[in-house]
Formats: sequence, C-alpha cells, structure tokens
Amino acid sequence: MKNEKILLSIGLLINLIISAENEFITKAGSQFNNPWVKNVAQKFSAMPDHGIELGALIDGTIAWPRYTDDSDNKRKVLDIIGIDIKVGGGDNHLQSIVRGPYHLKLGDYFFISGSDPWAAEAHLFVIKLNSEKGKKKLSSNLPITPKAINGKVVVDDKIIEKIVVSKKKWHIGGMDICGKYLALVITKPDMQIYIYDISNPEKVEQVKKIPLKKENNVSAESVGFVGIKGGNSAVMAVALTRLASGHFLLCSYDYNKIFNFYISITPNIKNGFRQVPFSVNKDAVKGKGEPKNYQNITFVTDDNGQLFLIGTTNSQEASPIIRIGARDHADLLAVYPKIENGRLASVRVDFIHDKHMYCDTCNFNAGATAYVADQNNLWMYGVSHWLKNTKKPGDGKGNFPGMIAITQFASY
Repeated sequence: MKNEKILLSIGLLINLIISAENEFITKAGSQFNNPWVKNVAQKFSAMPDHGIELGALIDGTIAWPRYTDDSDNKRKVLDIIGIDIKVGGGDNHLQSIVRGPYHLKLGDYFFISGSDPWAAEAHLFVIKLNSEKGKKKLSSNLPITPKAINGKVVVDDKIIEKIVVSKKKWHIGGMDICGKYLALVITKPDMQIYIYDISNPEKVEQVKKIPLKKENNVSAESVGFVGIKGGNSAVMAVALTRLASGHFLLCSYDYNKIFNFYISITPNIKNGFRQVPFSVNKDAVKGKGEPKNYQNITFVTDDNGQLFLIGTTNSQEASPIIRIGARDHADLLAVYPKIENGRLASVRVDFIHDKHMYCDTCNFNAGATAYVADQNNLWMYGVSHWLKNTKKPGDGKGNFPGMIAITQFASY
C-alpha cells in the first residue's frame, strides 16, 4: 500500500511537470490552452453560414492611404500579357484574425495581422472592444460613436496597439492561438514563424531566442524564433495546439498544399520545435474532398481526443479584386498524429466536410479563423480585406477616419 502511494505521488508530480502551467490536461489535450468541443463535426455543420458585423476604429494608428483600396494606394498585383495591373490596396491589406480565448478572460481582444509592402513591414494590430466587455457572444457595436468624457474624445472599440512584427519581411500569413500563445507566419521575402505571449494583450511580448537543435543533419541556423524550416514553398498559414502529453503541435500549410507538422522538443514552448517535420501532401489526404489553398488553419479538439483542422479560403484566388467565381469556404479535416518517444512517428489527415460561407464585409481569401467559445460552441470570425468607412484627409496624408470590420459567425 505504501509503495502504491509513492508511485501515485510520483505520477501526480510527473503530470504537474508535464503541464508546466497547472492546466487541466485530459485525453482530449489541454483544457487550459485549447478548450475541447463536444462533437466537433456536428458543431461545424451547424455553424451559421452568415454572420453579424462588428467594428473597431483605427483611431490614428494608420496613416493615409495604407490598408485602403483607394487609388492613392495602388500597387501592381498582376502582369497580364506584359501589362501591369495595379489596384488600390494590392498586397497592402489585412491578412488574418484571431479572437482572444474567452476562458482566459481575453475575449474582449482581437488580434489582426496586416501586410505593408510600402514600408516593408508586417503588422499585428491589437483591438479591444470595451463596449462588449465580458461577453462571450458579441453583439453588433455599430455604429461606433466616439463620446466626450471630461472634455476628451473617447472611443470604446478601437485599435489599442500596432506591433511591427518585422521591418524587413512584410507578408503575413494565417495565425492561430493556443492558450496564451499566438503563432503567426511571415511568408515574404522568406518564411519565418513567430510565437507571441498574449497573456497581457496590452503588452504583447514575443517569445524570443528559442534554442535550436540539430537533428538528422538539418542545419540549426535560425529561420525564425521557433527554429524550424518551411520547405521549398511559401507557407500560407500556421496552426498551434497542445497535445495530451503536454507537447505543442504546430502545423504549417504551403502553396503546394502540403501540411508540415512539428512537435515541440519539450512541453515548454520556449525550448523550440524539432526541425524535421512530418509532411502530408494533398495526395495523401484521405476522404471525399481535396485540400484547398487555405489562407488560415485552426486546430480544434473534440472531447473524445480527436484532433481537427479547420481551413478557410476563397475559391477565387484573386478575390476580392476579382469576384467572378468567388465563394468563401471552410473545410473540416481530421488529424491523427502518432507520437513515439516525444517525436512524430506519423500523421494522417482525412478530409471530412466542406462548408460554403457567406460574408459581405470579410473575405476568406485572407482573414477568417475558427473560434472555440466553450465546449458547446464552435464559431468563426472574419475580417475585412481593407478598412471600411474611410475618408481621405484634406491634405492627402496623415491620420484619417476608418474602421476594421469584423464578422462573427455564431449561434447557440
């Protein structure tokens, strides 16, 4: 009996060490990091295909004409038979959106990324919706009306911080959140993956200098702060989750429609990820559908332990510039990782379901991600490609009025 108690105590101690942050880890993974959902496939099918619009004012954080589709912001996007096609906002647009985890009391915040090729900068905008404070399911906050308090103009719902992720690499891909960690990828001029700590959304910190490891003769030179390589094709999106073992699982998805899965070296994300991925190309994906050009991918876990990816995109790659044949899509894929001795032995991906979504103000060719509100509610958020309700300043430069439009696809 005494030996059994000792063994039980040792087991409990090991579990605490694995969890590292005292979160509740079950067969379905870490409840602290990624709340699991009861019957993901059913919740995905039942998700409404239309949403409601919310917004956040830019409040002086962006100078004219950036992030607008105005002719002042024209940029070459196509070369057709030797003719340069320039459009307003070409490549300078909002890219991805994630909402802060409600169960961590971060649901009032959104994190929206954007690409600015003019300044050769990648941006991460932090939005706070004070008018929706504490709400799980948000209501439309439109129109947003600034108010005067003690002689000062106060805006409740706005961008509170613009973070310059990089001053050299400017094209950001899809993002994902796992607990207090946000993962994003920069795809141009070459790939880097960054991990941010968002536990204090008003003081977001980058997880820096993650140690790199040499494995199977792979160079340990830095390709970003997580020390992994992205292959030969530009990565469009990354997803991040935590497994029941306590290890983090990161997935990147590239233009060749290849899923690259990486597992963290230890349950501490700051120790980095193993550089050699387990790759699954589109031809290896089983099921009745084929992976699309996903701009965002999000990990979601079922309460039975089954892991899923939700990918979003638009059928028209030039959307919203070209709208012919443009349809927003969300796909559900099941993921079966096999872990042996802390390493990925194999990963299988099955295509489960395609869902046609409708969004008047957002575009799945850039920003749209799944969101776990709680165990019974799987939602989605989309962001406008460019700013809305803009007005050119009189002198043609400087601050200007404008709004980031957010669409919430949610139901109870």
